[in-house]
Amino acid sequence: MRAPMMKPTWLGVAAVALLAMPVSLSAQPGRRTTSDNSGVGVARVSMVAGDASRRHGRDTMSAESGMPLVSGDSISTGPASRAELKLDDSNYIRLDSSSEILLKQLGERAFQINIVHGSVSYTMMKYGEADVDLRTPNANVVPQKDGTYRIEVMGPKESKIIVRNGEAEVLTPAQNLHVKKGKSFVIREYEHGARQEVVSAPDKDTFDEWAQRRDRMLDDRRGGRWAGSPWYPGRVHLGVGWGGYPYWGSYWGDPLWGPYWGGYGFYRPTVIVRGGRGHRR
Repeated sequence: MRAPMMKPTWLGVAAVALLAMPVSLSAQPGRRTTSDNSGVGVARVSMVAGDASRRHGRDTMSAESGMPLVSGDSISTGPASRAELKLDDSNYIRLDSSSEILLKQLGERAFQINIVHGSVSYTMMKYGEADVDLRTPNANVVPQKDGTYRIEVMGPKESKIIVRNGEAEVLTPAQNLHVKKGKSFVIREYEHGARQEVVSAPDKDTFDEWAQRRDRMLDDRRGGRWAGSPWYPGRVHLGVGWGGYPYWGSYWGDPLWGPYWGGYGFYRPTVIVRGGRGHRR
C-alpha cells in the first residue's frame, strides 16, 4: 500500500519561494542611486518638453531624454519649455521655461545644485532621503524631509523659496530660518541691507500642477507609499495573502493587510511572489 502524501503547508510554500528567488530580499536596497564604477553620481534627463540644452565644459548640445549628466554640467530651458532630471529613483528636479541650473555636485546620496536663474521644482519622494543643497545667489535651501520645494531666482539679489510639502532650512548671510509646509520665504538684497520675510505660499500655477502630475505618475511606478520601505523592499516582492492560485495580476494590495488582486479563490493561504515593482491599489 502506498503511503499517503502529506499536504504542503503555506509555510513550506513560502520557504520554497524564498529559496527560488535569484536575489535575496536583504540584498535589495530601499532606494537605488545611479553611479558609475568610481561611485560618482550620474543623473539623467528624464523628460524634455520643448527646447533644452546641456553645457558640458565648453561644449553645448541639445538635451534629450535619457542623456547622462555629471557634476559640472549645466541644463537650461528655452521659452515655453520644461525639463525633468532624475538624480536617483527618489529625487527629481524640474525646470520651468527660461531657467538654468548647474549640477555642482552629484554624489550617491549628496546633491548640490545651483539655481542660476528662473524657476525650478525639487521633489524628494518618501524613503528617498539624501543630503540636498539647493543654492540661489543669496540663499541655501536644505530640505529636511521628503516633499516638494519650489525655488525662483528673479535676479542676483532676489530669491523665493516655496515649501509645497515637507520642511526646509534656509541659510542666508543674515540668519537661518526653518520654513514649513505651505510657507514661502522671500529674500531681497538692497544697497544697505537685505529684507527677508516668511509669508503664506501663493496658489499653485501650471508649473506646480505639472510637477505634481509627474510626481504622482513616478510614485505609482515605484510602488506608491510602500516603495523603499522595510516592508516593501527592492525589486522582488514577497507577500502572503488569501487565494487558491499564484498571483498573476497587475496590482498589489497593502503588503500587511491585503487584499492581493489576481487570486482565484479565498479558501487557503497562498504565497505570492512577483518580480518588478508593485503598485498599490
